[in-house]
Amino acid sequence: MCVRVTDLRGVDLNTYRFDFDLTFQALAMNADGTVYHRFGSRNSESADGLLRMSALVGVLEAGLAAHAKHEPRPGDPKPPKTLDDYPVWQEKLADVKRRKRSIDCYHCHFVFETERRQAVRDGTWERAQIWRWPPPEQVGLDLDPERPQQIVTVLAGSPAAEAGVQAGDRLLRAGTQPVASRADLSSVLEDALPSGARIPLQLERSGEARELTLELEPGWRVGTPEQFAWRPSKWGLEPKPGFGGPLLNAKQKAQLGLDPDAFALRVNYLVTWGDDPRYGKAVVAAGLRKGDVLLGVEVDGERVRLESGPHLHSWWRLTRSPGERVRLLVRRREQELGVEVEVLPPK
Repeated sequence: MCVRVTDLRGVDLNTYRFDFDLTFQALAMNADGTVYHRFGSRNSESADGLLRMSALVGVLEAGLAAHAKHEPRPGDPKPPKTLDDYPVWQEKLADVKRRKRSIDCYHCHFVFETERRQAVRDGTWERAQIWRWPPPEQVGLDLDPERPQQIVTVLAGSPAAEAGVQAGDRLLRAGTQPVASRADLSSVLEDALPSGARIPLQLERSGEARELTLELEPGWRVGTPEQFAWRPSKWGLEPKPGFGGPLLNAKQKAQLGLDPDAFALRVNYLVTWGDDPRYGKAVVAAGLRKGDVLLGVEVDGERVRLESGPHLHSWWRLTRSPGERVRLLVRRREQELGVEVEVLPPK
């Protein structure tokens, strides 16, 4: 049986657990809640750039094989939990109702933000918790999108390289999880503590079985702002820049006499409205205007490399501290300006 879920209203988040920032995820699972395999992952470049039909077929075949050998488990160790069970979510719904609006769909990307806000309320939140469902690259593994068990390259100096993993190896199991996809490996990494972990690996090399151990040091989950940029869960983090907009295309850059590879973002909104207009009002007070073209940012006289608008947002949220100053390099008509902005503290 195949069930398509497009709304998480009433869905048990403890059973149907996956990377809720994704736009697509498939679970091969048993009716008792056992997840055999997962399919679905992405990178900073594209929502579907890593999705392959051949890989999905492999996950389904592996799921059928696991199902044939499955033994019913004695009860569920975790009670059901839905979005509606979070007090902060109920407060959000009440606030939306007060404003005479409605939430027509419980989107997947609501989950991580709700869990973060609840953890902040409960005093259990740590910044490292934003690094959810680490990709294989986080431990140094580049897997073939068509045949996800196949290791294409191993990053020198990475945990995988230190463990002895080699390009050409086939990854069969990580911990207790048989691996049929990138998402299978990410699920194991998701359960590994940020403070460090040891994960047994089963590989096949030149037809022979190998057993190695992945040693993960404290802080291993932390990536870069560019890696985090695609995640919708970035939007709730603070501090915020208070503005945004689309990148200029090659023709628009040419009209401004800019290099076609240069970063150039048209400021088409300033967040001077909504629940927290402080950030938008601050950049307006500093001199930024709607319609300006952002050519870059500088901190302490050094230019920051930016790849996209989402990268700008994740960089600001993950690397800036209250009281710091950021210089916005702006083109306004024929004039180039420097707009000095002070980073505001979270509310």
